[in-house]
Amino acid sequence: MKHLLNTLFVTSQDAYLALKGETVVVYREKQAAGRFPLHTLSGILSFSYAGASPARPKMFCFPHAGGGASFYRNWARNLRGLADVRAVQLPGREERFREPRYYSIHRLADALFEAEEGRGWFDGACILFGHSMGAKIAFEVARRLVLQGRPPALLLVSGSRPVHMPPRKLLSDLPDEAFDAELRQLAGTPEEILREPDLMRMFRPLLRADFAMDESYVCDACLD
Repeated sequence: MKHLLNTLFVTSQDAYLALKGETVVVYREKQAAGRFPLHTLSGILSFSYAGASPARPKMFCFPHAGGGASFYRNWARNLRGLADVRAVQLPGREERFREPRYYSIHRLADALFEAEEGRGWFDGACILFGHSMGAKIAFEVARRLVLQGRPPALLLVSGSRPVHMPPRKLLSDLPDEAFDAELRQLAGTPEEILREPDLMRMFRPLLRADFAMDESYVCDACLD
């Protein structure tokens, strides 16, 4: 049960950036021994870890379908000295489990840029990373930054189809049994969760929303 609770509810052991409607909030947890203390910038609207340096790029990390900021909880430590990691927390997961979810990457990016306006989170040396669904979110953020004349220093993506190609399968609207079978085949959801009907009833709506975001995003734009 501890593993299941960690998967569904426990937040990152480090601090993270949370997208909440049209605002971004920094959550601060109790400092455990050896953990990086949090330094807020512009009130509670941005953050960096102890030892942050203007010489190091900010690295914004976007999660995979069903994932949250805690997926990147060790990155700040492992990349210390190379980048200042800022994991973006999306609604509908972990401590924000009950908040309304997004079904469109474009709408999600709209909210993120509205919150960022005038605060310059993406100014200067900036790296965007995303895995799976997060790769498409990172690409859309990068695309908008290029159009604004402030391109990121680097865009890193993994585990995603090319954004100009439609998905080979549409999973988000499948009946529950077929949807769960596809999740099992993808091997991204722990079997302990897939076997528990109550947990799946709670967790399935988030997965459907994230798959809908992923499936609906197709972009013909190229980044120079």
